[in-house]
Amino acid sequence: MRCSSPLAFTLAAGFSLVFLAGCGTTSRFASRAYHLLPFTGEPAQAQPEAVALQQGKLVFKMQLSPLPLKLSDNRQVAVRISLENVSKRFVQLSFPTSQRIEILVRDDKGKLVTQWSEDRAYEQTPGFVGINPAERVEYDTTISTRDMQAGRAYTIIGFLPNFEHLRSEQTLVPEP
Repeated sequence: MRCSSPLAFTLAAGFSLVFLAGCGTTSRFASRAYHLLPFTGEPAQAQPEAVALQQGKLVFKMQLSPLPLKLSDNRQVAVRISLENVSKRFVQLSFPTSQRIEILVRDDKGKLVTQWSEDRAYEQTPGFVGINPAERVEYDTTISTRDMQAGRAYTIIGFLPNFEHLRSEQTLVPEP
C-alpha cells in the first residue's frame, strides 16, 4: 500500500506529528482529530491557594517550588504546569503560535511584575496539542525572583494563551 501527501503538525515541546493521507490508520486518526473542537467552558473563579482546576474534560495544575521561597537562597522559582485529560475521548487544543503556556507574576496591588513570555520568541505558525484519554502534558520552566521583595505577596498566574479559562493562581510570599 502506498501512502502519500503527508500532513505535519507541530506538537508541544517542538515535536512533530505526521499524518500520511491515504493510509488507513492515520486517516482515521486524522479525521477524528480534525472534527474535535478545542475545549471551552466557563471562566474559572479565582481560588486562593488553589493549584488545580477542573474544566470538564481537562484538569489544569500548577506547582511551584521551592516552597517556602527564601530569596537569599533562590534566584528562580520552578514552575510545572500540567494539563490532564480526564475524559474518555481525545482532546485537541489549537494555538495560533508556537507558544503553549503563559505565566504572570502580579504584586499585591495587581501590578504586573513579570511576564514569562516577554523575552522569548515564538514562531507565528498555528499548531495544536493533542491529549489522549488518561494522559497529560507537562511544561517545566522557571521564573525569576529578581523583582520580588521579601514579605510582599505575589500572585503567580499560569494559563494557556488561547484558553485563559484553563488557569491556576497561587499566592506566594517570599521570605528574606
